Amino acid sequence: MTFASLDFKELKGRNSIILITDGEESCSGNPCRVSQSLQEHGISIKPVVIGLDLSDFGIENLKCIGEVSNAKTPADLKQNLNKALDYILDKTTFQVHLLDGNRQATETDVMMRFTSPSGKILGNFYHTMRNQISDTLFLNDAIEFEASFLTIPPIKKKITLQKFVHNIVSIPAAQGLLNVKMDQANGEEVKYIIRQNKKSIHSETVNKGTKLLVGKYQVDVLTTPLTHFEINIQDKKEEIIAIPNPGLLNLDKHSTMTGSIFIMEDKKMKKVYDINPNGLTEFISLQPGKYKIVYKPISYKSVYDTKEKGFEVVSGSKIILKL
Repeated sequence: MTFASLDFKELKGRNSIILITDGEESCSGNPCRVSQSLQEHGISIKPVVIGLDLSDFGIENLKCIGEVSNAKTPADLKQNLNKALDYILDKTTFQVHLLDGNRQATETDVMMRFTSPSGKILGNFYHTMRNQISDTLFLNDAIEFEASFLTIPPIKKKITLQKFVHNIVSIPAAQGLLNVKMDQANGEEVKYIIRQNKKSIHSETVNKGTKLLVGKYQVDVLTTPLTHFEINIQDKKEEIIAIPNPGLLNLDKHSTMTGSIFIMEDKKMKKVYDINPNGLTEFISLQPGKYKIVYKPISYKSVYDTKEKGFEVVSGSKIILKL
């Protein structure tokens, strides 16, 4: 077995070894180590061991090499050899069809992860189509596994393949596109958070689109103040959220002070920002609207030293407030 790698050196494809043995090591070698080395180099993908009337001890010693069977008669040997060939030449394959809203296999460019029941990762693949046909996959001996499709939100499904045939795995995965747009953000990188059923599922930067599974979502754009939207993503359609350009507020303070900025909505005040109590100059991007700043110099000790100023922010404007 030590020299098996030389036999496969120039060959490409699926290389396998069938070892027929009486279970006795008589050459001062280590078949377990050799088998591991071969598999690590992709030389023996499916090692199969057929024992000749092995003892229980002999069977246990050979399990480290591969799938072990025991033949006590010539008929057993023939049957086990046929099973080994079936095992090695297993042609169980499958295609993943990601279905759109019309149940057509047109969705693609989705990362797929396949995991065994024990939790072992069988493979990570990016779903690919050639000439509108999904690539064919082969997972060695995996017949039952969990498939994770990393759409937003992700899809998980337990898969059971039919052995020795080509399988079609169909996954409903209709998607649309969300685009949150803002022409400028005063040089800032504005993020938005996507939620479904009040659970955060994804964040992205404004002006970068996000593919989403068909369904209803909540979107919070992290402007000041925060901007909230309820959206409905439809199959192969684009949902556009247009965010007004902010204005830039410059606070010019005569001393260090504490205070907050409030947006005025229906004669009510809603806090949107706490000013920096240390610096004398502060720049804040604010969405268009009417605001009020309430503040008090830190050196002043009386509640009656509280001051306030109202101001309005227009999209793209620059405002200087002297406090």
